[in-house]
Parts: sequence; structure tokens; C-alpha cells
Amino acid sequence: MDNFEINNEEFIKNTAFIENNKIEILTKKLNKSKRKNIILTILLAFFLLIFVGIFSVGFLAIKVFKPHFRALFGKNFNIASVSQISKHNQIDLERFTNKLAFIDDAINILYHYDNKDNKKIEDAMFSGYLSALGDKYAEYMPAKQFEEFTETTTEGVYYGIGCQVSFDKKTKDSIVDLVYEESPAEIGGVKKGDVFVSINGEYVRGKDLDYIISLIRGEEGAKRELEVYRDSEKKNVKLTVYCGKVDIKLVSTEVYEGDIGYLHLTEFTGKSANQFKAGLEKLFNQNIKGLIIDLRGNPGGELLTVCEIIDYMVKDNDGRYTLNQKENVFDEGKTLLVYIKERDEIVDAAYAVDKHEVDLPIVILTDYSTASAAELFTQAMRDYKKAKIVGVRTYGKGVVQNIIPYEDGSAFKFTVSEYFPPSGYTIDYKGILPDYSLDFDGFEINYDEDNNIIVIEDNVKYVYSKEGALLEETKLEVSTKSEIKKSEDEKPHKENLKIYDEDNKFLDEDWYIKLNENYNDKQLLQALIVLKDKLN
Repeated sequence: MDNFEINNEEFIKNTAFIENNKIEILTKKLNKSKRKNIILTILLAFFLLIFVGIFSVGFLAIKVFKPHFRALFGKNFNIASVSQISKHNQIDLERFTNKLAFIDDAINILYHYDNKDNKKIEDAMFSGYLSALGDKYAEYMPAKQFEEFTETTTEGVYYGIGCQVSFDKKTKDSIVDLVYEESPAEIGGVKKGDVFVSINGEYVRGKDLDYIISLIRGEEGAKRELEVYRDSEKKNVKLTVYCGKVDIKLVSTEVYEGDIGYLHLTEFTGKSANQFKAGLEKLFNQNIKGLIIDLRGNPGGELLTVCEIIDYMVKDNDGRYTLNQKENVFDEGKTLLVYIKERDEIVDAAYAVDKHEVDLPIVILTDYSTASAAELFTQAMRDYKKAKIVGVRTYGKGVVQNIIPYEDGSAFKFTVSEYFPPSGYTIDYKGILPDYSLDFDGFEINYDEDNNIIVIEDNVKYVYSKEGALLEETKLEVSTKSEIKKSEDEKPHKENLKIYDEDNKFLDEDWYIKLNENYNDKQLLQALIVLKDKLN
């Protein structure tokens, strides 16, 4: 060890000399970089003047053809707001590039490790910009991610294991919501509710959802060694799955007891409108008398797609939400499907035009993962008194994002507007309360006036936010039953008097027994009971 001893004073002196030398080199380099930046700034200003001239002409053209521009993008693309940008809202690009150049030069000269990945740094910077907006739906998608996103949403085809995954904000776990029929995941034994623990030996609990999805995608034949936690077995299960072509079946149908049709829609995107209509026609040909539309786990999708499906369900020229409008913002007498607000101003609306209606008793199944376009569909059906809702309060997303592609194949998205169902009910953050509120196991759920969840146990009232955080814990001075009755009186969309349980049977006894033998899904059972009651 004697040979390894260091004279502290000598070490500090030598180190200071080395660092001063590096800083001198860096300063010279930065001064050179600064002169280069001044030239670049002049060139940037010159090209900016040219761009402004071109943009001014382009903006006028876009303004004239705005309806066609919206249709081209398939979403509510708001180009008019570009003209409202003021200088103080823009980033000081000269200051930014100077600072970035200083950091980059410092890293290149002084950084000890030789593993700098410029592409990764750039992607992180773009992601950071969007995350700093405070918009929880804003996102930067590198080229590969955007390509996969486009394939899935427009073509309904991708290569991977074939399951739909959601992220639990409370536990930070990625959970399988849906396994596509005949997919590699189904063949390999993946089941709904499985929690990803490791993928190809990498521990992934707590990892970002997008990262998990990138790991379970892959070229045809790519091997995926999965370890999942399966709650039904209370243990981790190891599976081997080989990636393949996944043709996403967005709609599945079935006919249940009592001629009741069942249609499960996984998302409002790509080919879902055509598949939805084809699924309904298949059920109509089997002479159904009632219909269950299952939107549990449906994360939403495209605004144009959900409008097309709502249009198919409701009749034209039902003007209950367009009559007597003080500002004459809607087309009076038409069936309003949705309207869009940008900065508290109504800028767009959609109406029923297809001359088609589905006239059957309908129940919609929802859960906490029912979001966005799925919520718009649910509330619009309620507004026109076309359906009752069974399940759990929905997620609460009532805003529209634009996806803007860039020339290098990447894209970014951010929120541009808020949408509203015909009645004007605010979906965002609040979500939609079911008419019959019960969880998957059949236990009744109560909500307060702010849509927080109420649980009463041992004469103690617990109030939870929709994210699961405990907001209040109160010892009750009244009986549990009277407290529940009081909270029921405050809820406008609650009809839990007819929620099925052993002491509350209101239909034929044999029918209940048969259903209980065949269905372990209590929310589905409740939907069947609601429809059976209506058809009696």
C-alpha cells in the first residue's frame, strides 16, 4: 500500500494546473463557438424573414381552406392560434443555443466517460420541453415509436405479443387489460390482469408504460421471456411468448340468455367504426332484443371515429340540445354529437347525418380505464336517453390532442382544446358516474358530490380520490344505512336500489341461478339484469 500513498498538497497543485489548462482550452473553444454562433444567428434571422413571408401566405391559404385542413388532419387542428403567439411566449433561441453550445463543448472537452449518445440527448431534450408544459397528455414520439403508433391506430396491425396494457398510477405497475384473440400472448398463456414483473430478464415493475410496450413488441419470431404476477394464483408465473403479426380485432360479439347481444369495443380508432357496425349487424341478424356495449378498458381514440359511431346509434334531427341557443352557435334542430372549445370559445361542432338509429334497450359497461372518446360516447348515449350505465366511474379525460409529425419521422402531441357531449357536461377530470355503481366483484360503490369514492366500514366513513388517495376519515355519529341513504340522495345518476344481491332479487329465481352459474363477471350480470327488467 506504501506505493499508492498520495501527497495531498502535490495532488491538489497538479490537479489545479490540469483543470486550469482544460478551462483555458474550453474558453478559447467557447469564444470561437460564440463567434460562430453570431454568424449563425445572422443567417437564422435572414432565413426567418423568408419563412415569415412564406408562412404569411400559407396561413392565409389555410384560413380560407380551414374546413378541409381540419378534415385532412382528422382532428381538431387549431392553426388559427398560431397567429396569437406573442414574442414573450417564445423561447429566446439565441440564448438557448448559446447555452446549449456551452454545455455541449464543456461535455465534449471535460466529460470523463466516452458514451455520449447525441440522438438520445436530443430526444430527451424534446421530451423535456413537452413535459415542462404541465400538459399531462403532451408527448414526444421518436420516429420508431411514431411509426408503431401509426401502424396500430390506422392499420390495426403491428408486430408484438398482442395484448393491451395499462399503467396503474398508484402501484406503478403495467397490467394486461386485454389479450387479443389468437394472438401470440393468448397462445403463450398471458391472461387479463397479469402484472409484468420482468421481460427477457430485465425487472420492469415501476418502469414507464411506453418502455414496457417497446419491450413486448418485436419482429416476427422474436422471443420474449416473461415473468408476470398473477393475482388469481397469488404468485409469479413464467411464460415464453414469440412475437408475431397482431391483427387487432377491435370488436367481439356474443349473444347471452334472453336474446341479449353483447359487443366489446377495445378502442375508437382505425377500423373500429366499420367493425362496430359489422358487429351490430351480426347481432341484429340473431334477433337480439337488448344490447350490452362493453367499454371497460377502452382508452378512447379518434374524435372523428367516435362521432361516426354515435351518429350510427342516435336519430337525426333531434334538436333538444340545439334549440333556443342564445348565441346561435349550433345548427338548430340537428342532433348535436359533440362540440369543441378553445380558450372558452366554441369553435367546432359535429351533428348526426347518416339517417340511422339503433332502437334497442342498451346498457354500457364502464370502468376506471374507460377514457376520452369512450367517455364521450357513453355520455352522449346518456344525454339522448339511449342507454343506462353499469360499472365504475370513468377516467375523466375531456380534452383533444393534436399530433404533429416532423420531417425526420418523429412527432409530438399536445392539448389544443376541450370537447363536450351534447348536454355540455364536463367530462375532464370528473369522469362519468354510472347509473348502477358496482365493482367487478359486485360490491356497491358510493360517490360524493365531487365524484370522490365513499367507503363505509365499521361506522367509519372513508373518502378516496379517483387516484386512490385517502382524503377524509370520519367516525360516523349516525347509522351506516342512513349515511348511505344520505349520499344516495345527493347523486343525480344513481339507481342502485336494483343492484343485484342475495337479498334483492326482483326477477325469476331460476334465471338468477342460471346466470350465476355461467357468469363470474358481476358487472356483466348486473347489465343483464337491468336489460331483463326492461324487457319484462
